[in-house]
Amino acid sequence: MIVAYTIKLKAIFLVRTCIFTALIVANYLSLDRYRLTAMYKKLCLFLPAITIFTIVPFMVFAQKDSLLLKHKIQKEFAAHFHYGSIYAHSQDIKNTADASPYGISLEFSKRSVDAQSWNNYGCYTRTGFMLSYLNFNTPILGRSYTAAFIFEPTYRLNDRMDFIIRTRVGLSYMTNPHDSLKNPDNKTYSTYIDFYTSLGVGVSYKVSPHYSAVIAANFIHNSNGGFKEPNRGMNYPGFSVGLVYSMDSNVTPHFKRVKNYDWKADRTKFDLAAYYSPKEGYNSQWGSVRKFLFGFEGQMSYRVSSINALTGGAEIYYDAAIKTIKHNIGDSSSNIFSGLLIGNEFIFGKILFSQQLGFYIYKNTESYQNYYRPEFAGVYHRWGLRYKVKEHWYVGFNILVHGHVADFIDGRVVYRF
Repeated sequence: MIVAYTIKLKAIFLVRTCIFTALIVANYLSLDRYRLTAMYKKLCLFLPAITIFTIVPFMVFAQKDSLLLKHKIQKEFAAHFHYGSIYAHSQDIKNTADASPYGISLEFSKRSVDAQSWNNYGCYTRTGFMLSYLNFNTPILGRSYTAAFIFEPTYRLNDRMDFIIRTRVGLSYMTNPHDSLKNPDNKTYSTYIDFYTSLGVGVSYKVSPHYSAVIAANFIHNSNGGFKEPNRGMNYPGFSVGLVYSMDSNVTPHFKRVKNYDWKADRTKFDLAAYYSPKEGYNSQWGSVRKFLFGFEGQMSYRVSSINALTGGAEIYYDAAIKTIKHNIGDSSSNIFSGLLIGNEFIFGKILFSQQLGFYIYKNTESYQNYYRPEFAGVYHRWGLRYKVKEHWYVGFNILVHGHVADFIDGRVVYRF
């Protein structure tokens, strides 16, 4: 009797949640800030009633729920509201400094909650897919529609709370790129399709055995990685609040960790990588032409825990795109670059997420910096993601950044031994 009543309440709550989410989506897509404000005021009025008639019944019967941990994989659906502020990191994009992006995202994910995951990584990993809509709140930038891959380690704080690290990587469709006639003020992006990356931290709170509330701080970046200029890139820190529905249970188990030390038997690895990037160059009349960049990287990694390793290496690459710019300003110097790299990589099964600090040891960019763009300092940073496709072999991508501006994104093949 009680179980049947609980299931009925859950069904009612799910229907109400879907209707409520649909109303929010409908209001956002209207793109009307006055309607958005009115909706917010209505939400504040009805929020107590929503809480009493939905969340409270779950909490009453929470102790009687029998679905505490029947599955090692938890399937989850989530809806999040996002709000942020454009960080104008360059004088070229100061005209967007007052913009405050807002929007929503919908997510489907699976979380591993088995003892092996806890023993191997000291956390539980969530993977899945995200669809999002953002209004940048300025006609210069327009809106974005994003599809991204989710990778999210979660750490148990107590019976009700988890600490989460939010990472999203994907592609965005941008509605209003730079156009010399129609939109000359937009220096942040110039292609309809841009790369999307997001990193954040947050806390989830279980309000019932199936529903969790989430609040997070995020930093989001959009860029085409030097594929087409202008490309100053868009950075916008902000926060998000959301509701997560777990189909079976949202319990984060508390296992006694039995650490896996197998990684100590094979701490040291060596990588050889070849990479390629299609960059934008120019002809003698400064018309856009597609050029190339290719390079090689060697790296040694030394594992210091079950989930991360310290890295050191070197790279060398040839940039045919920058050659065209230097040619137009009368510079015939070499277009080969080389640098030393130190960094860290996080290891989660077949997925590796790397962060590197680079130091140029050979470059010829004096005229480029003086007459074209002052971007090539002696230090740069790289961020990469790769996936193990078979024994020894990885594929992935990596972005090279000068300060806050992405120079290029490369695709790469890596052999590890």
